[in-house]
Amino acid sequence: MVMLSTSVLSIKWTIQGKPKSFLASIGGDVIIRVNSKFTLNQISGQVVEHEELWDLSSSSVNAQAFFWASRRLFATIEAGKDLADGAKDLSTRFPPKQENVEVYPDPSGDPTKFFQRDDGFQRDVYQIALFLAVVYFVVQFLRTTLLSMSIIVPKPNSNFGSNASGFRLKKKNQERSLYLVELADTAN
Repeated sequence: MVMLSTSVLSIKWTIQGKPKSFLASIGGDVIIRVNSKFTLNQISGQVVEHEELWDLSSSSVNAQAFFWASRRLFATIEAGKDLADGAKDLSTRFPPKQENVEVYPDPSGDPTKFFQRDDGFQRDVYQIALFLAVVYFVVQFLRTTLLSMSIIVPKPNSNFGSNASGFRLKKKNQERSLYLVELADTAN
């Protein structure tokens, strides 16, 4: 490992191995001398650029041919996998066609005949009746709530006298059971 400058690093290393193929193993071991050159960001120390040089001159001609053929085969297989993954990613980017859930095919098997959900008069009558029932219950609830909360204060009368604490119940309507409280007038 050698620092060529403050931002360039060079590492030299060697890989040695035996080929798996019988024909390539006749030529001997594969020896690869690798020179890796890294350009670094001086502030963060991250690698900005990476360059590798492979030297196979120490290997026999058979071992070199085996190495380059196996490298090409591996690169071709990986490129095919990348292409397949790219095709999958491309197909997932386009959303599938949305089917119309309002239209159902005829179960008898005729593909030209379709039917839809019932949008007839009876369905409309049910919806209107439901709306009117909800409105009726809301109005009844508000009538009951607002009438029970209303307090009617009688007008002060100057003829109260000394018995100003007497109360008299008076029915407001015959059909309702709501009572109003009035102060008893001592003049009666």
